[in-house]
Amino acid sequence: MGRKLSFLVSVLLVIAIIFSGCIWKNIGDEGNSSSDKTPPPVKGNSALVVTENDLKTAKANVKDYLELMKDDKYAESYAFLSVESKKMHSLSEFIKDVKQGMPQLDFDTMKAEKTEKGILVSISFYEDPSAAGYNLVKENGDWVIVYRGGSPAMPTDI
Repeated sequence: MGRKLSFLVSVLLVIAIIFSGCIWKNIGDEGNSSSDKTPPPVKGNSALVVTENDLKTAKANVKDYLELMKDDKYAESYAFLSVESKKMHSLSEFIKDVKQGMPQLDFDTMKAEKTEKGILVSISFYEDPSAAGYNLVKENGDWVIVYRGGSPAMPTDI
């Protein structure tokens, strides 16, 4: 019986060593394999595909939206809003809110990034460390601005 017990313990010990080696190999190699060509998973809606061109388009749309407001072309600016945003804010309400004032934004600092629902474009204020953020979603092939609250020039996605 002593030999059988020794043999069984030896087999279990070998299995434990092999198993622990596999675990340590996987932990140590995580993300370090030079042959690993698979990019890390993107957080958010992985079904949403956002290209570099989409990011450029989103930035251009936000800039146009704000410049049209600044030039008192309210209806043209309003056209950049999402369908849901237009349901929440009539054109007359939009115009009234725009006339409350516009922030001083530094368009040279515009950045765009993919989010779970679409694209976030951020623009820094002149002489201020904070930034304004504009959420965009894709509707009928176009990137449109989400305006649920705040002001049209600084919408919030609440």
